Amino acid sequence: MPWYAVQALVQKAKSDVLLLLDCCAATIGAFPASQSDRVVEIIAACAFGAWAPIPGPHSFRRTVIDILEDWTNRPRFSTSMLYREILNRLWQGIPERKGPGKMIERHPTPVHIIKSDPESKSVELCPRSGTKRVRQV
Repeated sequence: MPWYAVQALVQKAKSDVLLLLDCCAATIGAFPASQSDRVVEIIAACAFGAWAPIPGPHSFRRTVIDILEDWTNRPRFSTSMLYREILNRLWQGIPERKGPGKMIERHPTPVHIIKSDPESKSVELCPRSGTKRVRQV
């Protein structure tokens, strides 16, 4: 998806915006701060200059999906809470060193960027009113 198209949609949005990017945050520096009272937050798989991990059991994508599935019945949570949980789970998934010469599997650290007034609250996620929540097993 072309980044300029995403920027245009976010700039025209009349609501708070949360972007979850399973890629590096390379182009986000050019993303303008919000000029209104709405909050724009971005969680990207890794920072500028790093490579996003390939899909797998410890990838950014799998971690976000697992958290959202686990949190299906939460009444609400903030983007900041989601980011902290992503970090927590990704760091727990790093295997320990198993003797001399064995390398620790490294994962790039996801980044959380807030493009709004620093005093703004984090975007909150909650079920839409009137929708039935069903947990799939």
